[in-house]
Amino acid sequence: SEAKETKKYVVEGTVFNLNIGNVPETSLLYSLAMTEMPVGADEDGNIELDIDRRLFGYVATFLNNGELPSALTTDEWNGLKYVVNYLGLENMMSFMVEYDHIYYDKLRLFEIEANRNIASISPVADDAMNTLEVLTALFRRVNMIYEHIDTRSITNIFASI
Repeated sequence: SEAKETKKYVVEGTVFNLNIGNVPETSLLYSLAMTEMPVGADEDGNIELDIDRRLFGYVATFLNNGELPSALTTDEWNGLKYVVNYLGLENMMSFMVEYDHIYYDKLRLFEIEANRNIASISPVADDAMNTLEVLTALFRRVNMIYEHIDTRSITNIFASI
């Protein structure tokens, strides 16, 4: 069998090997690997990227194995989407957007459990419940808005600035 062509990327001192066949040709990662223009590289010729190492590790895992991490905080999830968008990985972004409803369903299950726990805590639980209900309603509204955001349009808007 043919050996897969890999490219090495260095992020915060860690070398990541990516099968270039899995990297979309329209992405920044592919462009950096295939360009004749000088790009930032270490002494071994590995392409250097100024990105969070942990988040890029998730990108590398997805590109090499097709797997997304399952236990991320909301900030990590959104940070990963930011990195994926920056790198121009449309296939991964599409997968993540499709996966968003599963991710947010987990948050909704947490909300339900939190409602049960708050209701059983103390006599002032009514105030806490009202506050949690308002926050839950706001979260659902933000989530509805978020689900209708066209990431490609937003990328085009920011790219033109």
